[in-house]
Amino acid sequence: MEVAASIVAFVQVAAEIAKCVDKSRKLWQHIKSLPTEFEDILSNIEEYGVLFEELDEQLKMDGTSPCRNDSSAKRSLKIAQRAVGSLHSLVEDISSQVTVKKGFQKKMYLAKIAIKKDRLDQYQARLSQSLDFLQMAFSVYHIVYNIVPWESEILQKVQDGDSKGVLELFRTRKASPFDRDDTGSSLLHYAARSKKYEMCKLLLNLGLRECLIEQGSERYDFLASLFVYFPNNSNRQARDTKPEDHWEKIVTLFHSYLDDPESTMVLRLFEFLQEWAYGDEFVLTFRERFLPKFYTGPLSNRLEAFRLGSFIMNGSHTLRSLLSTNSKISSSDVHFSTVEKCSLVHSVAVALGSRYADVDLPYKRLWLQGSIFGEDWSQLVAQVASVSTPEDLHSIETVSPWDIHHVPIWRGTPLISVIGGVLCSVSLDVSFVHWDNAIQSSIQRWVCDLKEAGVDLDVYGKRETGLLKDQMRGALDADAIETSRHVIRNKMAYGTVGLRRGIPTRIEGNENYFIPIRILDLKVGPSPDDWQVIWAPEFEWMACQFWKLVETVDIAMPGSWVDN
Repeated sequence: MEVAASIVAFVQVAAEIAKCVDKSRKLWQHIKSLPTEFEDILSNIEEYGVLFEELDEQLKMDGTSPCRNDSSAKRSLKIAQRAVGSLHSLVEDISSQVTVKKGFQKKMYLAKIAIKKDRLDQYQARLSQSLDFLQMAFSVYHIVYNIVPWESEILQKVQDGDSKGVLELFRTRKASPFDRDDTGSSLLHYAARSKKYEMCKLLLNLGLRECLIEQGSERYDFLASLFVYFPNNSNRQARDTKPEDHWEKIVTLFHSYLDDPESTMVLRLFEFLQEWAYGDEFVLTFRERFLPKFYTGPLSNRLEAFRLGSFIMNGSHTLRSLLSTNSKISSSDVHFSTVEKCSLVHSVAVALGSRYADVDLPYKRLWLQGSIFGEDWSQLVAQVASVSTPEDLHSIETVSPWDIHHVPIWRGTPLISVIGGVLCSVSLDVSFVHWDNAIQSSIQRWVCDLKEAGVDLDVYGKRETGLLKDQMRGALDADAIETSRHVIRNKMAYGTVGLRRGIPTRIEGNENYFIPIRILDLKVGPSPDDWQVIWAPEFEWMACQFWKLVETVDIAMPGSWVDN
């Protein structure tokens, strides 16, 4: 009985949609100036009327099965009825305003509707809301998909841009908008790859909006990769115009559906740092196409991008470009970053430590694979340090590596961030001798770059020593590991993992495995060669403390009683 009731209700939904669309068009014919946006939305709503007729036929067939679970039909019906109610209310609102007036008053009101933008915007928003509800209702019912071969009829029609043929396949239940190929690519992937703007628009209207924000993986890529890796790709149907024109039109369409905040899209930048790519050119392409407000938006978003890029970017010039169009760094940028607890000084410290360690680490490079460190990274450190105040150079904040790094979240000054960057690059398989070589050489390079920027190493060292003794000895100890377990890190896409650079990751073993270290002391001086960090693995430090406690000989006071 419930299924039968759903069948009748879906027939009513389809009929009501047709009536509302027809009445809306007749009302706007009085004004003789139906906006293009309204016509597009009404056409989309009309398409959903056809799709709900399909649900009628489908429910008739499904109703014969005694084990049919019709909960999805109930949810779809409820959402669809809400959409139709909203649409019906809108039509009645316009109709009542027009029909109650006669003669000259009616003509004047029609003219006001035609020219009053805020009223038009209000009607358009309500129409869009009705369309969204219909999309949701259809999506809830068809939330499953089939795996189809690449030569299937639905994929061929999508690539050919045959909208009528695609809708017919949906109507006859030979295909679903949510079908995918054996690699996980959706119909929207195929439409975009073939540069079929109208087909992309149709599929998005049918509920494939989620395909725009799918995470990249080894199975299928983020949809935007089509516009990043193959920006000038051409096909046989699109030779009459420039390939770039087709891409831009579809990118604009996708922008209208993407409702992710700018900060989320900034994180997507780093999905295009592929291990097989030579440089960072794909990151720049994504920024140009999908982040049009990148430089005009909040500076905090660019600071976060700079911080994340400091761990993995290939070139310092690309990292600079994430901050400003002219790649310049001002004192106000550095000060603001310190206040926002996303310090540029910490970021360049991480960048230097994670790359300079490569000079001392003993691993065999591949053919034509050079060192990831270059003098340009030292120049970046000097550039930031030259416009930094002492407060910026000694600012204490929490730094969170990417989720793939085995290093825990640490809290300390930029000097600690240099050590943290080194530990992000060293493997747990190499000996502590190599750890120490990498840490000492990176620290000395750091203070050398500060000296080049005009920093007095004596003054800098005294303040760092005081902060170390007071607050930072345990920045990378077992307590830091425990703290990290309660913090969600930014997740790096599969293809971005830096295997090409030999960087060890938590993918290699237990994600909780890290050897905590204890920073014991800091030797400083006016020359970079005077600087040395005294550190030890925490288990050795704890053993030392234990034996000191056990082997301590109590000094007896002369003349006191001694127990044997």
